[in-house]
Amino acid sequence: MSDRSSRRAPRAAAACAAVAGIVYLVTLSPSVGYVDSGALAAAAWTFGVPPPPGSPLYVLLAGLWAGAYPLYHALASGVLSGVLPELSVIRVLNAFSAVCSAAGLFFFALTLRLIIGQQRPNNLDTDRAAREAASESGMLRDTAALLFASMLGAWTLAFSPTWWNVSLITETYALALCLIAACLWVFLSCFLDEGLAPGRRMKRAYVGALLFGLALSAHPLAAVLLPALLLLHLRRFGIRRAGWFALGKALPFFLMGLLPYVLLGVRARFAPAMNWGDPSTLGRFIEHVTGAQFRGALFASWDIPLLQAEYFADRFPAEFGYALAPLLLVGVVSLFRRNAAAGWVLALLFLTACAWAIQAPLLDVGPHFLPAYLAIAAFLAAGMHAVLSARRRWVAFIGTLYILGAIGLHAASGYTQASERGSHAAEDYARNIFESLRPGAVVISDEWPMFISPSLYLQAAGGRAGAPFRTDVVVIDARLTRRPWYLAQLQRRAPGVTGAAKPEIDEYLATLARRSRGEAVAVATLAARHDAILTRIIETSLPTRPVCVTAAMDAIVPVNCDAIPEGMVLRVYPLTDSLAPVTRIWDDFVTRPPGRVNEYDRLVEGRYFRLLARRGYWLYAQGRRREAEGYFERASGFRQFDASERWRKWKLALEAASRPF
Repeated sequence: MSDRSSRRAPRAAAACAAVAGIVYLVTLSPSVGYVDSGALAAAAWTFGVPPPPGSPLYVLLAGLWAGAYPLYHALASGVLSGVLPELSVIRVLNAFSAVCSAAGLFFFALTLRLIIGQQRPNNLDTDRAAREAASESGMLRDTAALLFASMLGAWTLAFSPTWWNVSLITETYALALCLIAACLWVFLSCFLDEGLAPGRRMKRAYVGALLFGLALSAHPLAAVLLPALLLLHLRRFGIRRAGWFALGKALPFFLMGLLPYVLLGVRARFAPAMNWGDPSTLGRFIEHVTGAQFRGALFASWDIPLLQAEYFADRFPAEFGYALAPLLLVGVVSLFRRNAAAGWVLALLFLTACAWAIQAPLLDVGPHFLPAYLAIAAFLAAGMHAVLSARRRWVAFIGTLYILGAIGLHAASGYTQASERGSHAAEDYARNIFESLRPGAVVISDEWPMFISPSLYLQAAGGRAGAPFRTDVVVIDARLTRRPWYLAQLQRRAPGVTGAAKPEIDEYLATLARRSRGEAVAVATLAARHDAILTRIIETSLPTRPVCVTAAMDAIVPVNCDAIPEGMVLRVYPLTDSLAPVTRIWDDFVTRPPGRVNEYDRLVEGRYFRLLARRGYWLYAQGRRREAEGYFERASGFRQFDASERWRKWKLALEAASRPF
């Protein structure tokens, strides 16, 4: 690689990252998202413990980033009012993902320049004298082609729908991918740059080991790098003793990168508001960081890997488009011919990432394929460079036009699939549920992706200027009440709600302990003990406070009670009081149209339809036909969406493979 390209590479990579970062900020989500977005935001805002695997580095860095919000809000509402826009805490955290993703593209562009720049010149003439006689203009053209191909390859990844989307919401993937790209760049430069001095090579190896540990502290997804890194190490050292000494010297730096995990146990001892799994003991810490409650679904059947592989096959054309497929083939051939070591590293990264993702028992598995997409984008960049540096200028000219057109179509397609601009559906749904609740209400739900996770953020920082929102409401996750740590937290957080259910809780925990010791306890027995807890909470709370359940929770309502639709919840009344709620209820829903419609948006719209229609049927049964017709008319404004066929298959496979207790 030329000195000229080496000097210009950081500036070109920075320009590439800046363009992508601006696009991300323009298309950024303005509110909380589905699934774990709300829980991660609550954990970052309070420096708490998020769901497994914990992602302590993300919580630390995102929390420090969000720590500047009070100052920003004071300026935006004070001396700089009208100059700075009003932002919410969640939008600031979403911007953190955009910045991390843009930084990752900076390192990825440097990686592309490194692996492409080590290719032999794209010239069929092997005569050394002819190559040395190349003109200055030819050298400039090759340098420009190298930098341009690196930028185009990075933009290809930047505007792929999955990478783009995780850059717009509060998630851990953007930070993890940034560190994966940085780690890949450092190790490739360390092991493939033959001109590097031994002392400097070892220093880079130490930096790479530290980055690898930090990447694992951001998300275990970084583990997909390990086979590729081992390949690089074996290529350099083989199985000689020097290689083992080098690993031993790098080990302390790797362990240093894992130190953020210590924060999980330390913070859990202070019982923060967000304290998933309570990893304050060694046993619970190990269970938390390894995702023990999800491990039962790993390799439990072939259904999950087959479904995830089917997802990848269906999504791959949408990620890069058919127009770029010829460049992928050219890139694979070109890279293996001219830089086989880098080609094998990328191929191994692709295979490892796919193997990791297809066994993941997750409905939203898309981000776990991102390291594989990174490898594909690198091969595409190699193909672009082969075309741009073609010996015949007319081939390079036509190829440039083709590449620019293909990437333009790719970016336009990515925008329609990834943009979160104007997406408020998750926050609107959660706020509508809160608005439906009377002061001091208890709400029991199993809707983690759509309500419980967003509610964690809202109750932590969803008010004005990051203030808590509706902390008078006790939100109970019906699924998590199966976990002893959650029951213990619920007893501390809401003793007035759980106090009368203590005998049922103790009986359930004793039964669970017997099962964990290996005693024969039927799942039906555990389920009955668990349901008794929820039933007792409902019965003892009814005389003193409103009790509600979300749409799909009818089964836990005691037989001596009735669930009547009020707003976005079903309020529980004793059968003797079922005709009592004749006063007007709140149901002035705020339902802003989503920027793009995904599976969860469809499910939420179906919830609006069902609850409005159910309220209409209840009013009709009470003889209030005019009011009922109004609700039926409002319900017709929503479409009765159900989960897609693929999601139903995934859900059935996951439920069959997972352990409920």
